[in-house]
Amino acid sequence: MNEQMIRDAAERYVQALAGSPAHFLEQFSPNAWIEDADGMQHRGRTAIAAHVAAWLADYKSVQFTIERIVVARDQAAVRWKAKGVTTTGHRVVFVGISILRFDSTGLIQGARQYETGVLAQSA
Repeated sequence: MNEQMIRDAAERYVQALAGSPAHFLEQFSPNAWIEDADGMQHRGRTAIAAHVAAWLADYKSVQFTIERIVVARDQAAVRWKAKGVTTTGHRVVFVGISILRFDSTGLIQGARQYETGVLAQSA
């Protein structure tokens, strides 16, 4: 994979975060993993799907925008911002970084997620 292919794959990852779960999972190799800042690792597409669904269950809607992508070898670091409405009706803003490692076919092999707490909240 070249740098542009990795950059494009990283963009698709962020765009799919709040979209179709099936489209999101298609981006991962079958034995891929996601690890959160707390060190908890979710291995395999089924575990990744459950983890992301649980996280998104707190939101009526959420939209992600990419602030920056840095590519090095087979990895991309993506800084993103999310704006959403929680299931309790609060509007929230938070930011995060995803470190993505890709296999030779362009699928995500591993992802580390780091996010801030809520930066802004309104009723």
